[in-house]
Amino acid sequence: MGTQHLARRRGAGAGGAGRPAHPLPPSSPSLRRGDGQDRGRRPHGLPDDGRRAGRHGIRPLSPDRAPPAMRRCLCCDGRFDEQRRLCPEDGEVLIDEGKPTADTGTIIGGRYRLGNLIGEGGMGRVFEAVPLDGGGLVAIKLLRPGFAGEKPEKRFRMEAEATAAVGHPGVAKVLECSRTEDGQAYIVMERLLGPTFEELRRAGKFASAANVVRLMREASEVMAAAHRKGIVHRDLKPTNIILHRVERGCWQTKILDFGIAKFLDRTESLTSTGEFMGTLIYMAPEQIDSRTVTPAADVYSLGVILFEALAGNPPFNARSPLELLRLQATSPAPSLSRFRPDISDELEELVARCLSKKPENRCKDAGELAEALARVGAERPPDEQDRATKTLAINAAGWVGSVLDETYELHEWMAPGRFGSNVYLATHLRTGAPVAVRLWKTGRGAVRDALLDAFRKEARSMGIRHPNLIAVLDLGFNDECVYIVTEFVQSGSLRALIASRGALPPVPAVDLVQGAADALGALHQAGIVSGGLSPETVRVTGSHDRPEKLLIAPFGLTSLKQVETLLGTMVEGDLSDRSLDYIAPEQKAGGEPDPPSDLYSLGLILLEMLCGQIPEPLVPGAIPLPAAPSEEWNRFFLRAIARNPQERFPTAAEFSAAMAAIASLAA
Repeated sequence: MGTQHLARRRGAGAGGAGRPAHPLPPSSPSLRRGDGQDRGRRPHGLPDDGRRAGRHGIRPLSPDRAPPAMRRCLCCDGRFDEQRRLCPEDGEVLIDEGKPTADTGTIIGGRYRLGNLIGEGGMGRVFEAVPLDGGGLVAIKLLRPGFAGEKPEKRFRMEAEATAAVGHPGVAKVLECSRTEDGQAYIVMERLLGPTFEELRRAGKFASAANVVRLMREASEVMAAAHRKGIVHRDLKPTNIILHRVERGCWQTKILDFGIAKFLDRTESLTSTGEFMGTLIYMAPEQIDSRTVTPAADVYSLGVILFEALAGNPPFNARSPLELLRLQATSPAPSLSRFRPDISDELEELVARCLSKKPENRCKDAGELAEALARVGAERPPDEQDRATKTLAINAAGWVGSVLDETYELHEWMAPGRFGSNVYLATHLRTGAPVAVRLWKTGRGAVRDALLDAFRKEARSMGIRHPNLIAVLDLGFNDECVYIVTEFVQSGSLRALIASRGALPPVPAVDLVQGAADALGALHQAGIVSGGLSPETVRVTGSHDRPEKLLIAPFGLTSLKQVETLLGTMVEGDLSDRSLDYIAPEQKAGGEPDPPSDLYSLGLILLEMLCGQIPEPLVPGAIPLPAAPSEEWNRFFLRAIARNPQERFPTAAEFSAAMAAIASLAA
């Protein structure tokens, strides 16, 4: 999977017919190979003459005689001004040939002549070089003189050791690790020729999601080899991943710069307390706060690279490093489909999983990520493109570890909520109190508008207290989500209780529903309609063997338009939320709900508790009820779930009294 062999139709211009799917075509026949056939070739920046003896045998080239920096096309072998990014002949990405420096022309270790500077980082600089014995081009990384000392040099040696230990063709080969006569440490590696992933993205070569997925799968497979050897890279970023030209028509994804890699089986550490290692924008949260680093940290970095390649920008943009640190530690990543509505739900969920705050919620290592990328479809079918901007699909675990409005930290996903929401156990950071957060991933648009309208109505219940009512504590929203905060009560769903117990005896069933009816009555007296009650959203305290009471939360839905907006945007085939099955007929027809609408939903819930399921066909007054006395129950349900709201119980108190009277007969 690591290399790609492609045929190129000669003469096809940029974007022309016959272009290969891979972002780079193979080199033309005139391009010399970098596999040892470039023997005798001088590094870029070195003239044939004008060199003077220096301290290593050759004096560095004078800067005022240096040729201008150039970029080179690996297809036509043309060279162009540094400002140009794409070849005017074939539209391919030009590679940077580097710049000559004062060290260009220097002899290193008596064996290599330095050419152009082709890269540099905090601790070292990388030069193109040519062996004096006439071998092919190499790259030499020199430790900066200012970093002399035991710790920097040990880290430098560990880079060479880690790179060599991976033993995968997708990692730049280490040829030598030594010192100059002056004691300056250096590493000799194979010279990679090709654009970085950063250059490919900036050149627009990542427009195809399928192409991005293929390349990221290759990069993940390389890192999987490192993880199998117990090595974590810790500094993966687009500039450290190169699409290398192996030979004519053959390209391979390569990963380089294991400068801060960590061996998991070693107890020694080269990181000081409070020091974090890596490039901030691609670092996992656990790297930032100096927690234990595992292969999942590299998975996070690969997820950021994948997000950026598809979206065109990283998941978090900040005005300062401190703001970026806060966003990475507390904020959930934005929805990828917000930037790329053409991608598949599976790919969006996989990226969200990689960006989870907690390492255990991500792919465990790059091998698992590579396998997932091999299975995932990159783009949704064209006929589903319109639906792509409306979905509420969410990787629920991806929000664990997030902090909403610097106030609520989400700790654990507990259950799906009504209308496509998810419920989390959270902590109020100022008080340390546990709370429950019901969250919808919405973005902007009709979904958020429907929820905010419902929340404004639900906010009126914040002053109501009832033993069977889950108290609403707070409401909030941002560009990514809308959420409601309630008190946390240890409980399970009524759906789970019914699934476990089946039909319940009349007396305990009525006792449970009685409390819910009383809570509805309290809401109705305040002018609040709950809307959308169902076994999925009603909670139960106690155990399945001894359930204690039902808990309900107001929701504030007042129109069919709101219901359809929420339910119509959920992922097709998701049967976990059946809230629409319990909504009153007049509400489905577009009418405004009222207390009898809530009592219709509660009547259906009671019927399901008594029967174990809702009978089909549902004919009020002629239901084969297992509970005795069945005749009285049929008369009750004839009113409770009547299609005409005028025929139903007008108040929760009357509903409750009628239930209690029948239950007393059964007792």
